[in-house]
Amino acid sequence: MLDLILVYRLMRALAERVRLLLVGDPFQLPPIGPGLVFHVLAESNAVPQQELSQVHRQAAGSSIPTLAQEIRKGRVPVFDHFAGPAPGVAFIEAASRHLTRTVVDVRQALADHGEVQILAVTKRGEAGVETLNAAIHKLVAADRPGVPGWGFAETEPVIHLLNDYDRDLFNGSLGRIRLIVSARSEAGTLSDAVECDFDGVVHRFGEDSMDRLELAHAITVHKAQGSQFQRVIIPVVWSRLLDRTLIYTALTRCRSGGIRRGPRGAGQSHCGSAPLRTAAGGIPDPGEWRSTPIGPTSSSKGRPGEQ
Repeated sequence: MLDLILVYRLMRALAERVRLLLVGDPFQLPPIGPGLVFHVLAESNAVPQQELSQVHRQAAGSSIPTLAQEIRKGRVPVFDHFAGPAPGVAFIEAASRHLTRTVVDVRQALADHGEVQILAVTKRGEAGVETLNAAIHKLVAADRPGVPGWGFAETEPVIHLLNDYDRDLFNGSLGRIRLIVSARSEAGTLSDAVECDFDGVVHRFGEDSMDRLELAHAITVHKAQGSQFQRVIIPVVWSRLLDRTLIYTALTRCRSGGIRRGPRGAGQSHCGSAPLRTAAGGIPDPGEWRSTPIGPTSSSKGRPGEQ
């Protein structure tokens, strides 16, 4: 996520004769900060560029790259019917009031067939990260050792929320709780601690540092950018954050299978709409921001976006 402030600081730090190579996908989510530097440069004839067209994340016969291309072009693709753990991308229509329950059901149906990650549009609200994590935690943690008051149990996935250079952990690092232990503080009192595996390295978090962790059965699409998973579930809800860059980014996180759930109108409307913060070609256009649908009607009000 290359915003204007970051590029400004980077350019000031570089020597005059240094060559700068930018690698990225202008069809993914724009930066949270101001400016669309990479998106604009990708459209500029003044900047030498090369497009890499070979897909390595998915297998040669996967339908994901084809569907992703359709979304990039603003077309509504045709999705398969859900067939369990079979490869491909499926759409399951579900009313908003039933979305959390049905996402959890699909997640449970796929749980024994490899890695499954839920990628939500927002952090709060119906089918948001907090709601989904609470529902899944209640389901899977009943018979596992846990930390009272913190909502963590053994084997649950977690996400690290801060940059910690001493631990080599960063905002968005994904891990898994391997053990709940009792640790003695400097004052001699016993308290709970969690041991988490992050990429093969075990880190211990006591009660004074557990607030750096959150459950990660579900994470936002923004947090998932740069990651990949075997399968993803994407609950699609009406939101002013939802546009085709978000759907495209979420879909291309998966290696073998993706499942989109939600009201059919929400997915169709935003696959075909111009990005909320860029025009169809990637160049900023305030007129496009105002004309892009944000819900069932033009007067719908979305919840303020949480990243």
